[in-house]
Amino acid sequence: MARSTAGAYCRRAIGVGVFHASARRVDALQAAAREKSLLLARSDEKRKATEQTLATLLAGRGNVVLVNLNTTASTGPGMQVFWNCGAAKSW
Repeated sequence: MARSTAGAYCRRAIGVGVFHASARRVDALQAAAREKSLLLARSDEKRKATEQTLATLLAGRGNVVLVNLNTTASTGPGMQVFWNCGAAKSW
């Protein structure tokens, strides 16, 4: 009887160890899935912003120009702006 009880305890301990290892693996996979989901959402937001800018530029039909704004100092920063002449606003 002592052997069967020891064997049952051993099998139970192994089962618990396997369960904990599996649970850790599931947690790791879920964390990786959440991270990939966030990256996909960010990428989708950037794509939507790019599509909106492109649609706005194409809707301008010749009324949109690229304006280069530079500083007088050669080391200063510059900036580019798309200006819609018809709507008198920039993007």
